[in-house]
Amino acid sequence: MIRCSRRKGSQEVRVSFVLPADSSERALAVAGDFNGWDPVETRFRKRGDERVASVTVEAGRRYAFRYVGDGDRWFNDADAHGYEPNEYGETNCVLDLTENTP
Repeated sequence: MIRCSRRKGSQEVRVSFVLPADSSERALAVAGDFNGWDPVETRFRKRGDERVASVTVEAGRRYAFRYVGDGDRWFNDADAHGYEPNEYGETNCVLDLTENTP
């Protein structure tokens, strides 16, 4: 699940990526255009029955991203706004904040 909320009086959007806490992955992170595709910079933290990773990004743009489990297993979010091919022959998720950004 992806939760988006615009910061009052700004063009910034707080994006929270949410996964179930019962995931078998010991370490989870989200990597994408917003953090230079760093596979460890934006880690998920356990919050109740969820794991959450948050970033603040600029509204009006599209961002490619993927999840990284246990440091080397890349996978996609079923609730992404869209998908696009990447240069590795796989598919990236798309976070689309170009229209109707909350």
